Amino acid sequence: MEKSMVRRTSCLQSNADFLQKLISKNASDSQQKLDAASRAIDDLKSAVAIFQKRVSQLQAAVPTGNPKWLTSPRESGSIRRDCLDHVAIFGEQHLRHLLSAYQQYYNESRTHLSLKKDAPIPRDAQKVGRVLALPILGGLHHRYVRV
Repeated sequence: MEKSMVRRTSCLQSNADFLQKLISKNASDSQQKLDAASRAIDDLKSAVAIFQKRVSQLQAAVPTGNPKWLTSPRESGSIRRDCLDHVAIFGEQHLRHLLSAYQQYYNESRTHLSLKKDAPIPRDAQKVGRVLALPILGGLHHRYVRV
């Protein structure tokens, strides 16, 4: 009877040792996964901080006053609706280029109801030739001419 108790005790001890090693291994694996996740979260936080800093720099670069040629809220609404709502702006120089191109389009090509569907800088009507669409602002708007 005593030998069988020793055998059972030995078997139980080996099972307990096995389970203790398994628990230690699982705890170690879990800790490694937690450390990796913590590093990934820290990397994401630093990336978000960089993007927030860049966004604040871009927002600071946006001019606060109206350009000289922008005289009314109606015109600023036109610029926003016709141009800025459809384009991603990549800095102050890009914004200035877009506004300059839109100003040229607004004065030379865009029709105005108050001018009986003519542009502020009028041009002669072209009646002969094939119609050609010239892209303006990267194809956002077009000027149609006959060639």
